[in-house]
Amino acid sequence: MHSGEKDWSHLVQVVGSPKHNVYGTDFGWGKPKLSEMLHADNSTTMCPSDCRDQDFAIEVELVQKPLQMKKFSAIWEQQLGDIIAVS
Repeated sequence: MHSGEKDWSHLVQVVGSPKHNVYGTDFGWGKPKLSEMLHADNSTTMCPSDCRDQDFAIEVELVQKPLQMKKFSAIWEQQLGDIIAVS
């Protein structure tokens, strides 16, 4: 990297919003059963959206490289286990 260049290696893109009400949209053939954000890029991407089955809940899609996803999954499972153990 040259002087003055930005390091984009830790960039995280957040696309979408739960406020878009994706599951409330009906174009005449019924409301969607599933909504997925397709993304082909080398960066980490997170896509929050409203939840189809529950009010006041969100769904979050996460796109990462396989090794990063494996590490994220391990951390997520550990944190979730800690939350459940405290409850």
